[in-house]
Amino acid sequence: MFSPLAALSGTKVPDLEDQSLRADEQHTIFVLCDRIPGFDQDLNHFLAMREVVSKWKGDPHKSEEAHKLAAEREANDLDKLERRARDGIKIGIRQAQVIFRGSSRALAPRSGQTPGETLRAELSTFWPTLYPKFEKVPVRIAQEQKAILDVLGGEKNLATDVRALRLFDKSGALDAHSPLLDAIRIFLASRQSKKERTLGKNLLDEFSAPPYGWDRNAVRVGVAASVRAGTIKILIGKMPHTNPVDPALQKALRDSREFEKVELVLEDAELGAEVLEETRALLMKLTGKRKIDETPAALHEAMEVFGRDKLARAEKVTDWADPAGLPRPKAFDDGKEALEGILALANPMHRVKETHARANDLKRGVESIDQLATFREKWGTAFTELKSFATQLRGIEHLLPSGGTIHSFLGEYEAARAGARFAEPDIWKSLQGAKAGAALELQSLLTSWRDEARQIVEDALGRLPGDLKQRLLDEKLAKEMAAPIDTFVATLDAEIEPVRVAALPSRAQRLVDDLGAALRKEVEKRTPKLPGGSRETPEPARETRRVRFSDVATVRRVRTEAEWEELQKKLDERVRALLRDFEVELGPRPRSALRTAL
Repeated sequence: MFSPLAALSGTKVPDLEDQSLRADEQHTIFVLCDRIPGFDQDLNHFLAMREVVSKWKGDPHKSEEAHKLAAEREANDLDKLERRARDGIKIGIRQAQVIFRGSSRALAPRSGQTPGETLRAELSTFWPTLYPKFEKVPVRIAQEQKAILDVLGGEKNLATDVRALRLFDKSGALDAHSPLLDAIRIFLASRQSKKERTLGKNLLDEFSAPPYGWDRNAVRVGVAASVRAGTIKILIGKMPHTNPVDPALQKALRDSREFEKVELVLEDAELGAEVLEETRALLMKLTGKRKIDETPAALHEAMEVFGRDKLARAEKVTDWADPAGLPRPKAFDDGKEALEGILALANPMHRVKETHARANDLKRGVESIDQLATFREKWGTAFTELKSFATQLRGIEHLLPSGGTIHSFLGEYEAARAGARFAEPDIWKSLQGAKAGAALELQSLLTSWRDEARQIVEDALGRLPGDLKQRLLDEKLAKEMAAPIDTFVATLDAEIEPVRVAALPSRAQRLVDDLGAALRKEVEKRTPKLPGGSRETPEPARETRRVRFSDVATVRRVRTEAEWEELQKKLDERVRALLRDFEVELGPRPRSALRTAL
């Protein structure tokens, strides 16, 4: 985090964007506070006065008057200077830029938020990116030493937080599908296949850092469960310890510093015939090949060829989906993670065991990978166009007629996005049809907004000669005053972005308001001068209040003359009441649908 002082010294956003792209900064979030003029002087003033006050108060050789002066400065001036420096920091944070992996964005404080709350809220948006695997084990163990002893001792009534780790199945056996145990097993097997020793510190550092962010205590509890089940042994001073009631073993697991020094070894186990048979059947179904031997080596090789191909397809999807904004189904991510974990194991026995354990994730995951890969190849460009179209419509959603085809399309789009179902053929086909209908409705709306804006300014131009004459102004001013409106009309048809087209009536009304202001300014120029050369002092301007149809009526569609007279009466009463204390400005004329009804 860089304070306003760093900004004053020349640190700039592009510098931090470049730094954040370095390989060793991929998990770093940079915050650059805004440059606050005079902040360095305020800070230096505060620090200097604090130092002097501290010295004077603590110096026994200073006079009583000096001690009194120091106390007064501390009570009055020092506090003010500190608040000024703190205010500078708060302003710098409120206007800060947050940089992550080459991209920067400004903080956007919400109403009622302090700068610190705004910054915390912004930083929290990066956690899913930094810790995408956190949700697999979102558990914090409060009393880890008791939890470790309970797990080692086979305690049935485990604490709630320990049960949340899902270490054991209903029968009390170690649950092979527990995310924590699964991750520990793969990590140890991968390192052992590379002939690398694994200390407790290696394990804790791996799973407490991105992309995991898991509780270090929870990891130790997971190791304790594996030790009790006999799948992991602990080496203390190169001496193996496997007995759960061994005091030395218990101390090594309970003491976090001791645990960092011990070595963890994954125990090899013989593969049963049932595991080999079921793994072979799984691979035959996934690969479509029947000639696979029922041996660890053959199954290892079959998984290598098949897994590399599917993982390459998944990587292409991920590389495209992230910037394109395509949400991925959970089955896709689980399948990709399963493939990565399995292929990281070089030991045939470890790989076969992991393939067997992740059978369900592989079945659903491979199907999802193939579906999304095909979708990317066939409909990738069409999806980005559809997403861009939906984004444009969301920008004007508040102006769209309810119950129309656009609202129907946005509803289908949101449902597909929330469920990550764009790649499903039926969903995609329905979305394509809904988009076509929404596009037709949008073109009709764009035309109506252009026509409405054109009508607003044409009506104003038509009134302009009469307004000039009424105010005794030269009619030759009409051309000059109408120039901004003429320019606006000339560019009406060139606007194509829905958000900008939807704003055309408001822009037109603002130009009409500017025209009215120009008329008032010309009238003021022609105010007679007093004998001394000064102009007549106009009446002091009063506060302005705007009156809209919605101020006097909820239902604004008029069907009969009686309804119009009633609405007219309410408007008249509202305007007259406000004129007693304010100047009244009539609000923007109603949208095209209301004018047509009138």
